[in-house]
Amino acid sequence: MISGNRIRSIALAAALLSFFSAHGAAWAADTAFVTGVVLSRSGKEPVAGATVAVYDQGGKVIDYAKTDIDGSYVLAVPWSALRIKKAAGGGFVRKVGSGVTRITGGISRMASGPLKAGIRAAAAAASADPVLKLGAQAAAGLATSAIDTASGSGKRGRSDLAPGAMWLRISATGREDLVSPAQLYWLEREEHRAGGKALEAYLAWLDPAVLAVGGEGASSVDPGLMRFSSVRVEPGIAEVGAEVTISARFPTPTEPRTPVRVVAKIERANILVPLEPAGGDRYQGKFVVGKRFPLNDMMVTLLAYAQQEGETGPDPKVESTLAKAGFFEADREYVFDPMRVVSRNRGQASLTVVRPPRR
Repeated sequence: MISGNRIRSIALAAALLSFFSAHGAAWAADTAFVTGVVLSRSGKEPVAGATVAVYDQGGKVIDYAKTDIDGSYVLAVPWSALRIKKAAGGGFVRKVGSGVTRITGGISRMASGPLKAGIRAAAAAASADPVLKLGAQAAAGLATSAIDTASGSGKRGRSDLAPGAMWLRISATGREDLVSPAQLYWLEREEHRAGGKALEAYLAWLDPAVLAVGGEGASSVDPGLMRFSSVRVEPGIAEVGAEVTISARFPTPTEPRTPVRVVAKIERANILVPLEPAGGDRYQGKFVVGKRFPLNDMMVTLLAYAQQEGETGPDPKVESTLAKAGFFEADREYVFDPMRVVSRNRGQASLTVVRPPRR
């Protein structure tokens, strides 16, 4: 027997496909679907029924949604609001072909959907939500008015956010409101066909939000996903001919699936070392200090990039491009560019190479 949520998701998917077909590829390409999850302070329980609003640079509400039973939400925002420069061919973003059904019925069962971009209006026939039946413009006005009243002025925009970060306000009965920037940690480009037309849509996942109840402290955003920590090079002082192990923590979410490649560049030696999953959130790789290795100190720098469907090993083209663009250079400021990398920081440690003692 098909559940009500599943029937709703299927109907909404059909409505969205019809909407994409009517509005064409340009609308889809200029819109990003932004999703996330709202959790209790323990991080284990989803918070359903929370209102999530996203703001533009001028402090105006772009879109809002209610979280579903899983604490999930989805918003439709102009691509320009993410301040990410698109790369030719989608850059190195992971490309998937599952289409719009992933947006509506995948990890989040995003039946609540976005409002002000017109998606809810297109899906009104598939939902019993009375807000939808007001029409996109009327409902948008009510939502904006309610959120602006609750926040005082609604002016939460900032001009100094990193690419892929957006200001959110999240409110739920009995919990402390959250007003904070949240950074996207995963970006996908979905390719599908609707009405005989080839369309693409970008879907971005934002940092989980954690809402506290009274007395628990402040609500916050958890920025820990897709970041390197606990980077180790062992031994830290290695003789020529010794085997060296590089390891690091790189937490990824359980959903969505985020296949990545982790690679380390050995400064001055100018070699790349792949790191493989080693259990839990850890990655590990090994190499042998060759006879031509330069002596003394050198930096070991780690990056991660998206692995494409059907690929099983490192992508030399991607790694060469990242190296030429300076992503591995420790003395350069690291700016997270989700069109090219998935690691939100650089992992770094040092290695000292010495000659073996003469016998």
